[in-house]
Amino acid sequence: MSPAQQPHPSQLDPGPGPKDVVPSIAERYMVDEGVVRRLMDQLRGTCATACSFDIPELGGRGQWSPGHVTGAPGADHSLRMRIDGLCSELAALIRGMDTAAPEALAGDPHTAPVGSRFDLAAGPSWWPASFGVPASSGDQHGVRFAFFPHVKRLLIQKGAHIDAHDTADYTITGMARAQGSSALTFDSNRGPVGLDQLKCVPVA
Repeated sequence: MSPAQQPHPSQLDPGPGPKDVVPSIAERYMVDEGVVRRLMDQLRGTCATACSFDIPELGGRGQWSPGHVTGAPGADHSLRMRIDGLCSELAALIRGMDTAAPEALAGDPHTAPVGSRFDLAAGPSWWPASFGVPASSGDQHGVRFAFFPHVKRLLIQKGAHIDAHDTADYTITGMARAQGSSALTFDSNRGPVGLDQLKCVPVA
């Protein structure tokens, strides 16, 4: 192709840009996208170590640091857990970490974590509120799970990432590691079942 035939730089396809994860996070935590972006701006200013907010959707004025939510007098326990989950997830994203565990986020933000997995406290702060209450949930080696039989879904959280699996006719009662393997295995009404036996589906 001659120079005269070369496409102008403005005509070149720049390719897909980085995915904006804010909309999906806002949907899962049931807050406006603007709230999520304001929290991200706050967290960026502190290297993702803390943030202050005054947001009606989050119970009013409060502060967050890894594993702690203070203030927000209008916030009940469930809302405080949701605030902690939201801020922890955003902090992990900002710092490029694969875990939102308080033990990891409380470390020096300028140094990489020693390990990539930390034990996480299971709770109602990480799964989409639309799923309701799980029949079983827990955590092991930095991986959380929650099973929702009414929608036949098993949710798995690793750091700031959540996967959903169709459980079909399985009833998940607990998590276990396959001996000698890093693969996730779950106890069920039909015996041990691995994630490779369950179809991965969109979370929404």
